[in-house]
Amino acid sequence: MKSRRSSGQRQQWTIRELEMVERYYHKIPLRELQALHLPNRTLPAIRLQARLLGVQRPNSRHWREDELELLRQHYPTHTNEELRARFLPNRSDAAITHKVMRLGLQKAPLSWSNDELELLRLHHGRLPLRELQQRYLPKRTLSAIETRIVYLGLGDHSDDWTEHERALLIRNYPNMRIKQLRSNFLPERSLRSIAAAAQRLGLKSNYHWPDDELDKLKRLYGTLPSRELQQRYFPGRTPAALRSMAYLLKLSKPN
Repeated sequence: MKSRRSSGQRQQWTIRELEMVERYYHKIPLRELQALHLPNRTLPAIRLQARLLGVQRPNSRHWREDELELLRQHYPTHTNEELRARFLPNRSDAAITHKVMRLGLQKAPLSWSNDELELLRLHHGRLPLRELQQRYLPKRTLSAIETRIVYLGLGDHSDDWTEHERALLIRNYPNMRIKQLRSNFLPERSLRSIAAAAQRLGLKSNYHWPDDELDKLKRLYGTLPSRELQQRYFPGRTPAALRSMAYLLKLSKPN
């Protein structure tokens, strides 16, 4: 009887598996490729094999000028879902939200009734935002209420964060998506409010890297040990986050 291959020994890629990488790597999401065609391979292994085969996924990180123009033109009057369906099919909701924040784009104010405006002026600052919405403005989202508060000059609703909420945000924002953070820890806050609070506190998310940080990582990765690189140039990131992003960018340390 043949001895079973030890768990530490790498399994050789079959011709069929290599064909699946070459055929689908640049056409379908990576997890879908794994689930449908490469169930015995990990995502890092698939990325590495694609790199060895010279197969590249489309570079969607860089926004073209025509995409930016579409975003500037249509964001004020369309939801992210509508933007993706009609104008930006290759962009994720997170990518659109991140780019909108960087560009400082705002939604066009929607029509509010006089009764709604009076209720907002009367109860803003007296009730938590969630309670204000549920009791008096059930047809408005938290984000819409926050936008209207700023539009009316009533404040930006940033001073009512408790120390406990700030502590939860500081501890969990770097390693958790905003939707998950809201669901698990901050259900009273809108996604926009959480993102704005994180920006005010100078927090960095391992899920979102601005272009200047990516450029810095490309320039400096490999010139210093990961820990020293993180301490000197990326204090808001962990060494593991630097290594993960370097792997995704296919950066290598000089020999």
